[in-house]
Amino acid sequence: MSALPRTIPHDPPPAARARLGLADRAPTRAELLSLARSRRPFEFLPPGLAALAAAPTDDALRLLAAAHLAMLGLRTAALEHLALLSPRAAAEPGAQAIRSSASALPPDLLPPEQRLETCRTNLAALTSRPNSEARWPALHGLEPGALRGAFDAWRERASAQRWFLTRSGLVAISAQGPAPAGAATSAHNATSAHDAATSTAPAAEPADMPGWARLRNDALTLSRVAIPADVPRQAQTVYLDGLTPPGVLRRAMQATPKNPDGSQSRVVAVVADPLALLDALCVEPLGRELTDPRLALFLGPEALGHLAAWLDSRARYIIGGAVVGPEPSAPGSGTVAAVLAEALRKQALRTLAARARVAALYPPSATPAQWAARFARAADAPPQPHAAPAHPAPAAAPSEPTNAAAPADHAQPADLPQPDGPVHEQGGPLRVLIPTCRFSTYIRHASDDLASALRSLGHAAGTLVEPDDHTRLSPLAYLEAVEQARPDMIVLINYTRASMPSLMPDAVPFVCWLQDAMPHLFTPEAGAAQGELDFAVGYCFPELFARFGWPIQRAMASVLAVCPRKFDARAPHPPELAARLACDVAMVTHQSETPEALVQRVTEESAQGPRQAGDAIARVRDAVHGAFAAGHTDWSGEAIDALTARALAPMGPAVATPETIARVAHTLARPLADRILRHQSAAWAASIAKRRGWSFCLHGRGWDRHPILAPYARGELPHGDALRTSYAVAKAHLHAAPGTYLHQRVIECALSGGLPLVRATAACLREVLDHAVYAAALTPGLERLGARDGVYELPLIDSPHCAAVVAQAQRLGLSTAPWVTDGLVRLPEGFVRRCKAHPAWVARQHHEAWLIGDLAQSTFASEAQLETLLEAAVTRPQRRAAMSAAMAARAHRSLTMPSLAGRVVRFVGQSLDTGAAATQAG
Repeated sequence: MSALPRTIPHDPPPAARARLGLADRAPTRAELLSLARSRRPFEFLPPGLAALAAAPTDDALRLLAAAHLAMLGLRTAALEHLALLSPRAAAEPGAQAIRSSASALPPDLLPPEQRLETCRTNLAALTSRPNSEARWPALHGLEPGALRGAFDAWRERASAQRWFLTRSGLVAISAQGPAPAGAATSAHNATSAHDAATSTAPAAEPADMPGWARLRNDALTLSRVAIPADVPRQAQTVYLDGLTPPGVLRRAMQATPKNPDGSQSRVVAVVADPLALLDALCVEPLGRELTDPRLALFLGPEALGHLAAWLDSRARYIIGGAVVGPEPSAPGSGTVAAVLAEALRKQALRTLAARARVAALYPPSATPAQWAARFARAADAPPQPHAAPAHPAPAAAPSEPTNAAAPADHAQPADLPQPDGPVHEQGGPLRVLIPTCRFSTYIRHASDDLASALRSLGHAAGTLVEPDDHTRLSPLAYLEAVEQARPDMIVLINYTRASMPSLMPDAVPFVCWLQDAMPHLFTPEAGAAQGELDFAVGYCFPELFARFGWPIQRAMASVLAVCPRKFDARAPHPPELAARLACDVAMVTHQSETPEALVQRVTEESAQGPRQAGDAIARVRDAVHGAFAAGHTDWSGEAIDALTARALAPMGPAVATPETIARVAHTLARPLADRILRHQSAAWAASIAKRRGWSFCLHGRGWDRHPILAPYARGELPHGDALRTSYAVAKAHLHAAPGTYLHQRVIECALSGGLPLVRATAACLREVLDHAVYAAALTPGLERLGARDGVYELPLIDSPHCAAVVAQAQRLGLSTAPWVTDGLVRLPEGFVRRCKAHPAWVARQHHEAWLIGDLAQSTFASEAQLETLLEAAVTRPQRRAAMSAAMAARAHRSLTMPSLAGRVVRFVGQSLDTGAAATQAG
């Protein structure tokens, strides 16, 4: 749920007089003279100018006022005050020195014509943006024409003012013309009503500054616009209650940069007075900020009402964030913080109501047997016709999450008739909901592709995804999506049902599609939370079942699958795109942050943690780098955890606790090993390309800022034609990661007609070895051999799969111990029992395990090995084509998304049926 809004004052009290303890009386002259010695212009000038208004002939105070104005760089005002000194005072050396210093200052007047032109330009940029851009209008509450009308009133008022820029770039505004003695009071009375209405300082402060409509320490004000770090990091919204002082909009935009995953905070500005907006638009060019699609402006007397309506329309999104302000609003209209708090309250009530409605659709009494019957009815139902849905998803409605990935000729779950009663009693094709995330390139596209594959099999499937880079889904979005789609099955990548408490109903089959070894999965709590309707498919990491209690009987092992429609070697390539992407060697990865920058970031993030955190980080950093230097190749999770434990052991058991080891391994050691593998491989390719005169293209986010590899950066490749074309037209594509080569980029490359070359790690040999020993464990009659000391010893000659792996290991100079040694395949009894009891967990097809063929011809562990492989790829096109075709043929057999989708549906249905039978037998 969204947190309550936080308000950040952008012109913080107390005022100068309050700081001096003078809130209830005027300072004496002696106190003013003492204050002047502090050389703090913004503390001295308010009471000093007020005193001059009462005693305009006080040369000493006027001289001090001129000096303090000169300190600020206000040349014009300083010289005007010096001109009002008596002849005797003006002739004093001190006055001459101040006059000389002030005269040497650069011009400070912001010319009226410059202000007008800047304002016109900014206003044109703002009002020219179409309302449809980014699905959010730029302006709320005032039509562009009305805003242009307000420009005429602002121009008239601005002509009666002089605007100055201080030494530090602050804006000061005075009445038009010089300020002669005795005119201070009238000048003060001419201070605009607008400034009084928009001032964020106490009401007494402007009155203490006769002749000035604005003269405040805006540098201090802007420096205190300290948006909490978690707001931009979580892409929460920043609300600006007013645009005073000028510069606050740019500061808010700069304080919310784009996150590494592409998300970015939205900035919402609320300004009751259009003239205040125009004041903010006349100081500096703001074209970039004003045309940024993440900016929304609410203007006019009804601005807060429009904001409230807008927030209500966004209840399906995270609306919490930080409020910077406030600028005092129109009397009785409330504040931005109050409007946001009310919107959050209403959002919470809607969420509770939606949760209750969803619970009625999925009663806890639904049993695996009833769900098994539902899957059986779906298997017998006619396929969903490939026709345009009767109620297409509202792609442009700002309050609705989209099913943008769904093609128009396939039905979504919400497009089917809504049955009455519990969902498990409905008939027809299966309804599948796949929540996903636009901020992970692969996860988003994998979810889209799975939905498309399920629809191609006759089911109704759709995704739930954020509509833009500046929006996060709220709990209400998930609950209403479930209510509308009424799914028979929910699939979520890398997250369990328990990781999204109260958002996913307990009584619906839920599939956790395992793709990454994320820390939150490897806990006893995650295993204990698995119910009889929870299933796991994908990378079924053994420790999940051996150590953390995940139910192995509801797990189906599979590798990542790829959409064969997107990555089809037979599809033509746009000529211009192919010419632009053609190269000798390419690499696609978004992990452009250097290993050094990663360590620095983790160090900074841990600065507020335990005292020993810095030492622990340094030890683990050195251990990882040392392992690479020693030629270490096992970068599995278990190996990295062990390395981390060894590095932290000298710090003692009080520090090297299992929790600390796990935390440091997941936040530093594993990412660092991954980063080094990728960057080292890219550096090898760059070195080879430079030496051999070959071309190297490095695709992905952020490489243009890399200190060494920036010359090879070629930007991101959209998932689709551009990526497919790059795979096909590059002579070779590199893949480097700690895990297996059964990775989507390798499979995509092979299906596209490309040649993937893979960084060799222990996981590469382990992939084929695991397949071989699993196959050996399923050897018929194995038990007749008898076990010695709890281990079956199968002759290597009786296991052709293991024999092939031994031959491969010998070519690579690697070991197959402890599984295969001395001509025997050694299979523990417990391992054999698990394999035979749960074949869906251990199943790996031969063609999957050997996807890239001979590892000696497709993997590299050094720069020299990579150069040998690249030379063959560049100079022997027929060999390259044959290797690519062989890989693609193996991938097409079971590594495509339609194949995986069918297996998942059958596995869940069969598991439900098995569970129901086991319940009845019990």
